[in-house]
Amino acid sequence: MHPTENPENLANPPLLPASNLNLTVHISRSELNNTLNYLVNTLFNEGFNVDEGYQIHTAVSGLVDMQTLNNQIITTLPLEVEIAPDGFFKNNKVKGIISVQLTTQLEIFQNQLLNKTDLTSYQWITKPKINILGLNIPIEPIANIIIKKYKSSICETIDTSIRKNFDLNAIKKTAQQFFVKPLYSTPDNIIHVYASPLEMALGPMAMTPSDLRIPVIFYFESVIAESKPQDLFNDLSFSIRPFFDTSSTFMVQSRLPLPYIEQILREQIENQKYGSGLTSITVHKMGMTGIQKKLSIQLEVTGAYNGNMELSFDPIYNKDKKKIQLENFKLKTPGGGNIKNIIFSLMKGFAENKLQKIIEEQINANLDDYLTNIQKVLSGTEVSTGIFLNGQLLEYEIKDIRFFNNRMYFNIASKLIMHADVRHIDNSKLIFNKL
Repeated sequence: MHPTENPENLANPPLLPASNLNLTVHISRSELNNTLNYLVNTLFNEGFNVDEGYQIHTAVSGLVDMQTLNNQIITTLPLEVEIAPDGFFKNNKVKGIISVQLTTQLEIFQNQLLNKTDLTSYQWITKPKINILGLNIPIEPIANIIIKKYKSSICETIDTSIRKNFDLNAIKKTAQQFFVKPLYSTPDNIIHVYASPLEMALGPMAMTPSDLRIPVIFYFESVIAESKPQDLFNDLSFSIRPFFDTSSTFMVQSRLPLPYIEQILREQIENQKYGSGLTSITVHKMGMTGIQKKLSIQLEVTGAYNGNMELSFDPIYNKDKKKIQLENFKLKTPGGGNIKNIIFSLMKGFAENKLQKIIEEQINANLDDYLTNIQKVLSGTEVSTGIFLNGQLLEYEIKDIRFFNNRMYFNIASKLIMHADVRHIDNSKLIFNKL
């Protein structure tokens, strides 16, 4: 029942649009401080040697403060410092509490994370003293010399740990593995939503009294189809962006296979009788094709009319109803002969009350299912351990409806806002480079 398609009449598919999701990641100060304290204590709790035979031990002595300025992280660490010489005087330990300010600059160049930490300032909260024969003798100048040697070690250690915990190649591999499987599947497991990331960008960070906010921008392509298209693959890249928009544009391209709709339609209309008496017809076979922006249904019928006929519609997106509708009904016979008015009226009623309803319901059911699941995902879904996604779908519309390669293509353009709340950081998964 499928007519031979003329290649000259075939349209090109609509371009696959890219989405950009602007996601603000919120990390509470309490959770952030817990992780920073764990990080500092793990990195430096074993102590280390500096030149001239001194041994240094450190421990966090109070709350860690963290501020951000664009792609700079400014951390103030209150540390209890214990300095002990080797050899005969090893029991003469020097203790003090020092506030250390560290500035970490983050850059991404050619998909490599470049980070540089500097100890920009320090201040003794409790000045170091040494006890000799019961006398506390201040030795702040000597301690300052040792701290300056300590400076390069702590900065190098922090930078190494940052690079290991934010290995962009490892993040790329994990992301590509995640997107191999569909993001969503229909209940019958026939139609799926697939995506492929293009770029992941970091926006200007900000610190509030309650949390750290890290803007993350995802650029990706997504498709609705029965299997993942071979052309849906991108080599993920990374960057840092100076600007961040709170709203997101989520574009997904539907490539709904016509045989999927055809099979549902066939089950409901083939070998069925429509009309009554002399003005009735029976549909024995049917087929469905789409060319450019027109959907055609081929029927083989008997009864008041014997032979083949072709019905066609134009799928149109109704912005008011937020639905795809079939409009501009047309009926013709292969030979182009005239059709009696009574037969035309019968077929028009059959098309609009039966065919049109089934097809529209099927197309819009997939659309409604997609929108429902967006709302569900944005309603506190735990997307990863300890990370919960929240947001709101603001609006959506359908663009570029056309048929190509026996599929119905259309682009769903959604506008939404979203953020992620980090409620727990698993410190056991952090990678450390101990001294």
